[in-house]
Amino acid sequence: MTRSPLVLAALATAAVPGLQPVSTWSPPEGTSGRFDVAFLTDDRDRSWVVRSPRSSADGALLDGSALLLRLVGRRLPFKVPAPAGFVPVPEGRVMVYPMLPGRPIDLTKVPPGVGLATALGRALAAIHNVDRGLFEEAGVPTYDAEEYRQRRLAELDQGAGTGHVPTGLLARWEKALEDVAIWRFAPTPVHGSLAGDRMLVSFGDAEDVASGTVAAVTGWELAKIADPADDWAAIVSECPPDVVDDIRDGYRSVLIERADPHLVVRAHLAGELSLMRRLLNAVGAADITLTTTIAGQLRRLDQFLAATNDDALSLHVYRDDLPEPWAGGRHAAAGPATPAAPVAADERPADDSVALDESSGADADERFADLPAVADGQGAADEAAELGATQPIDLAELDALEALDDPATADLVEADADAETDPDADADAETETEADAQRPTESA
Repeated sequence: MTRSPLVLAALATAAVPGLQPVSTWSPPEGTSGRFDVAFLTDDRDRSWVVRSPRSSADGALLDGSALLLRLVGRRLPFKVPAPAGFVPVPEGRVMVYPMLPGRPIDLTKVPPGVGLATALGRALAAIHNVDRGLFEEAGVPTYDAEEYRQRRLAELDQGAGTGHVPTGLLARWEKALEDVAIWRFAPTPVHGSLAGDRMLVSFGDAEDVASGTVAAVTGWELAKIADPADDWAAIVSECPPDVVDDIRDGYRSVLIERADPHLVVRAHLAGELSLMRRLLNAVGAADITLTTTIAGQLRRLDQFLAATNDDALSLHVYRDDLPEPWAGGRHAAAGPATPAAPVAADERPADDSVALDESSGADADERFADLPAVADGQGAADEAAELGATQPIDLAELDALEALDDPATADLVEADADAETDPDADADAETETEADAQRPTESA
């Protein structure tokens, strides 16, 4: 079920005592996938994010991520969503949390050198350094190296069964998956869907890319204990090789465990296989148009590799030759005018990592000083950038929706949700096979 921003605003007032929305808006490109998302400004000029699951499976993933975030939030050098309240819905629970600082980045525009690239590597290592026991306590899925390799082989069989994956790609991927030597890794806490739209960055100096830091990371629903290479897939797929090297330098500088020598190879493989998983999602959703589109992308990928005799697992060499949405990854927003400028995407991602101004002065801290108690006091947020038309809230209509215990309200919410349903909802929402019991994504 989809819910409009107005309905989500009403649910937010029930989730967070004292919250009085005065305006609400949604991502300019709308929402798709597993969650409805709305942004609110309240009567104290605080900004909030509201996320509502579209199915019971999505609700379970959202609940699981909330538990994990409570456990790991204090142990990470950046902010994560800090739920301020929940409200039950038929699909599970709606989560409300203060808007996070930073802006999502376009990984294709990250410049080489010390600065943003090494900051990304350090942030990634911080996730992989988290105590496994905390992830286990949160009940996330856990896989050893052989189990994970077998899961990927099973996915490959499913892809072959669709008849849409070229035999050249099937042979290429099977060869990598059958090479047991590269699949010797220590199971590691991973984000599970890390990409540019999940990593929010800020800059101490708007003119100095070296001042870039990772301010927040969102989209934790697919977190698990598995292959650390999964969190590198978007990086190696979208960043130039010299930038990947700089990110890896930052990663190694703070990683507790020694990185295995085949991590980047498996990351390239994970990036390539993600296109096949999107195909599986489209086939499973009976989306003929999307299936045809992705099948065409797979054929072009196969043709490119055949023409270049590229037997190495690498994406950057042909990324620009593939059509959207494969070219440039899932999130290919406009980048800065010059490489030296801070790299930040100007588009709102499809999930919950909201684009914000890089400035976060005392005014922002003061506005959020009186937020409801949340883990590690993570309520500070920057001024929201223009994300689309802001919809003032009709208080009379909101009061009608706030009567959540009234059976009539449930009918109203459901009716509004039905009216908002997008028949062309994105069927390739980040979904991995693990998502059946955990979070989607296959987002950050």
